[in-house]
Amino acid sequence: MVETASLDRIWWQFRVKLDAYLDIAEAEVKSFQKSLEELASYNECKSVFSSLMSTYTKSMRLMSRSHRQLRSTWREASGLLGELASVVVDTDAFGNFIRDQGAVGCSKTGRMEETMK
Repeated sequence: MVETASLDRIWWQFRVKLDAYLDIAEAEVKSFQKSLEELASYNECKSVFSSLMSTYTKSMRLMSRSHRQLRSTWREASGLLGELASVVVDTDAFGNFIRDQGAVGCSKTGRMEETMK
């Protein structure tokens, strides 16, 4: 069960990195949506140009931050995915899982069958 602990540790490190990026990306999307709403309001003469520029500037700052976070996440997560793959291969995690849990496969008739210990 050492491989399970290793897989779990690596998986949750990966998720922390991915979730950090997704949080920033969500803020970027919300800011961009607000900028589009402000643009529509400006086009309808319901807001002033300075308000439009303020939301646009904030949106661009968040986009830049999101892109920096994405690059950082990619660098860190790709290493974790490599480590995850190594643990899966080195410990024969899938083979062990199939041996422990049984395998699902197709019989000669094409029907799905489950083989349990």
